[in-house]
Amino acid sequence: MRANPITTAPEAQPPNAATVLLAALLIVLAVTTGMKALASSPLNDVSGGALDTSTEDIRIGPDATPILKGEAEDEDPKEDFVVVPIPGANPTIGAYLAVGAAYFYSLDEGSEASYTGAGVFKSVNGSGGWGVLQSVSWLDDRLRANAAFGRVDLRYDLYGLGSDAGSDGLKLPIDQLAYAATGDIAYGISEQVYLGVKGRYLESDLSFDLGAAIGIPGLPPLNLNVTSAVLGPTFEIDARDNKFSPREGYRVQGEVLFSIAQSVNQYSFQRTQLSANYYLPVFTEDSVAFRAAGCNFGGSGPFFEMCLLGAEDGLRGYPVGQYIDSALVSLQAEYRGRITDSWGYVGFAGVGVVAPQFSGLIDREPLPSAGAGIRYRVSEKNDLDLSLDVSVSKADTAVYLYVGQSF
Repeated sequence: MRANPITTAPEAQPPNAATVLLAALLIVLAVTTGMKALASSPLNDVSGGALDTSTEDIRIGPDATPILKGEAEDEDPKEDFVVVPIPGANPTIGAYLAVGAAYFYSLDEGSEASYTGAGVFKSVNGSGGWGVLQSVSWLDDRLRANAAFGRVDLRYDLYGLGSDAGSDGLKLPIDQLAYAATGDIAYGISEQVYLGVKGRYLESDLSFDLGAAIGIPGLPPLNLNVTSAVLGPTFEIDARDNKFSPREGYRVQGEVLFSIAQSVNQYSFQRTQLSANYYLPVFTEDSVAFRAAGCNFGGSGPFFEMCLLGAEDGLRGYPVGQYIDSALVSLQAEYRGRITDSWGYVGFAGVGVVAPQFSGLIDREPLPSAGAGIRYRVSEKNDLDLSLDVSVSKADTAVYLYVGQSF
């Protein structure tokens, strides 16, 4: 390991890592409800129409129908209620069972679908958690707000800092109990450009099984409490044709988050994250999607606030926590095809690199991954898919099951 596993030297910058590990699982959760990022959730309500609870009007899967049933001309074209039980797996926590529910609706005709959701999950390695999420699009899609709150107990392995540590095979088992709240709000200064602010609060109790790491059973675990709060500006350029399954257009996102409250005095950092997605339609219903993502961490802070490969950059194939450093870049490409209205498939490939600083990325060994997956449409109204991917990487073969597209 290049450094103390809990702190970092000045000169680093991560993706929402606190929310990362938290996202890695809460996102399974978030994702389970039809949202993809831990940054999804404020509160809203829709009324109108008579409540109809007849069994033929409440279904699970692609035929899930609105809870509110009124006159045909008054029905919300985006209104949908989806319940999804998901048995699955990922390389961070292993096999798990997640159950989520999401209610989709629109606040006005010109806005994308808003949604309210909640979910729980439990994995075979002892990880588990719950979360509530909300995403709102309003004022003809000019105002976008998201918020989430959840609790997770994550069991995962920390390999140390740097690409060499990730490849050495030495790992430290960690149990992280965390409460997290995150939110963001953005206003569209034009039809495609959004400026906003984002914040996150995370309270974590970390337990390190040092005995297991060094091969001496019976040693008492080391415990540490870390509180981290960050706040900063965001921007987004969104020219996609669909929020959940885009076929054409592009999306560019960036954020700079500054530490504003830390339980450890010497922790002071800022992290910058940037991503760009491009979607190109092919044939009648297929498409090719590309993604480039990078992050940089500057200052000193907990390891989970650094750049974690496979977390917010979305590169499949590597456990979150295996490759961590101060700078990260990853590239991905994915072919998305439709077989029927309900079924689709994907083939994907990508590569990532981590290093102490951007200038060192070119000297580091690339971390490739590739794989394929299937898609099953759980909401026809919102083009929302249940996704199953199998990825082969330098680390191992990994299975992912989630709701929505990978990016």
